Amino acid sequence: MRMRARQSETPVRVSPHRSAATASTGSPRVVEAADLCQELIEALAAGTIDGIRVPDALGPEAFSAATAALDHIQFSTYDRARVFPPVARFGVSINDHRVDGLIADTYWGEVDAARREWSRLDFHPDPFEACRRLIGDAWPFGVEVGRRGDAAFSPGVIREINNGLQVHFDDANLEHAKDVFDVGLVSQFAFNLYLTVPPTGAELVIWRHRRQGGDEAHLIPGSYGYDEAVVAGMNPTVIQPRAGEAILFDPRNFHTVRPAGRGRRVSIGFSVGLAETGNLVVWA
Repeated sequence: MRMRARQSETPVRVSPHRSAATASTGSPRVVEAADLCQELIEALAAGTIDGIRVPDALGPEAFSAATAALDHIQFSTYDRARVFPPVARFGVSINDHRVDGLIADTYWGEVDAARREWSRLDFHPDPFEACRRLIGDAWPFGVEVGRRGDAAFSPGVIREINNGLQVHFDDANLEHAKDVFDVGLVSQFAFNLYLTVPPTGAELVIWRHRRQGGDEAHLIPGSYGYDEAVVAGMNPTVIQPRAGEAILFDPRNFHTVRPAGRGRRVSIGFSVGLAETGNLVVWA
């Protein structure tokens, strides 16, 4: 199967069972496809593309269930001392429970509480399961919620990011002092399914740059983020998300979210890891 190439920041659109990528030295590369497929996920893992976009990813029934959830869930925020501008969320994130590279015991109790609350709301079809199925249908070795022993990780979060994010990266192998799961990870992705988006702003911006030793000079004290000088002079990939669209990208590259214009930017999100066993694991 051949990969078509062209020099453009406009995503190349492909059929469900064909893949394509923009290509050229230093040019951003984003693929738009009717469905995820193994070839595209492998290309993302290899770094030959920067992201995958799937419009109308869930279909009308599952997407309606996901958007309906917004009227029933109660948002909290990430730790405001660490995350500024503030980000609202429903669900549990491992980032608020990591201490010296280890997962604090408080994480597991909050995961159980969030799971009970989500079960009480009783959404059908379950939006988190529908998002996992979207990935699992494309990957021959399956996808599952990550586990450590008998404990399952959080399956994801619903986040409202209206004021933007700081420039940062996410890399479980660097941020944790030991393997996060019962199996090691060889690659990592970020999955987002957009429920509502504003007409302007809220762009996902990705720089093809992973953390290097000198980057720590740009770390903002007390924060998860870096001054944007860490990626100065680098050509970014900029993606304007659309409601109903799923985006998969490599979060080990520095990335950010720009502030939204008027309106809400709400998405279902979770991390996806390619395990040494060949299967995919998800967590938040």
